[in-house]
Amino acid sequence: MAVKRILKGQASLIYYIKMKFVEKTKIFLNEVTTEMKKVSWSTRRELLASTWIVIISVFIFAVVLGAFDFMFSRIVTYILSKGF
Repeated sequence: MAVKRILKGQASLIYYIKMKFVEKTKIFLNEVTTEMKKVSWSTRRELLASTWIVIISVFIFAVVLGAFDFMFSRIVTYILSKGF
């Protein structure tokens, strides 16, 4: 008899936890929807301009980094070939 009460209590506790989870999830999603309506989205033109800036910046950084790498590898090769 006590086991049935414990099991019934556990089942109702699990049900309560599940319902709270569902309720909290619904509230969260409603808040997300509300906040997403407040977002100031970029125009297509702004987005393309920003994308090109990033692409060009990455390219320049890669060229500079490659130049330094090439330069340092030549220096290290020269030092090691001289036997220092």
